[in-house]
Amino acid sequence: MTGLGLTWTRVRAQCAGRNQTGVEVWQAQGTPSGDGPVTATFASAPVNAVIVVTRYGGVAAASPIGSVVSGNTTGVNGLCSGGVDSSVYTFDLTTTVNGAWVYGAPAMRHATHTPGAGYTERAEAHQGSSGAVAGVAAMDRSVAAASTVAVNGTFSGSVDWAMIGIEIRPGP
Repeated sequence: MTGLGLTWTRVRAQCAGRNQTGVEVWQAQGTPSGDGPVTATFASAPVNAVIVVTRYGGVAAASPIGSVVSGNTTGVNGLCSGGVDSSVYTFDLTTTVNGAWVYGAPAMRHATHTPGAGYTERAEAHQGSSGAVAGVAAMDRSVAAASTVAVNGTFSGSVDWAMIGIEIRPGP
């Protein structure tokens, strides 16, 4: 990823349980050089790709990302094969500081997403047609005190999905 004069670092990548889709979460740090494009370079040509950019201010400058969890229908850090489509997901994420945000990025095929209780869906985007519709959602919630919270949601039908949840630490 490149763009806006920022330093981009991949936080985590997760494939779906039947490897029909996947999701990556990247963080960008620095002072934006203004408005402009963000560019992703793929290792191979995707059938369909969807990019959602969300912005958080007031985060810890030195270490903005705390705990991270990812998974699919085969479990936490799930394998890219052997999964069975489902319409629901839930993973525990333990936050490490008070006042953190929990951010979730589920990817799905041929379905829409509904976030779990307490989450606000900030974006949902889909790309493709008929047999190859890829989608990704961005959701978050604030967490007053360090605790274990569920990163969860549902899809409009049983699908092959992947999910990444991260803790965003507040700045001083």
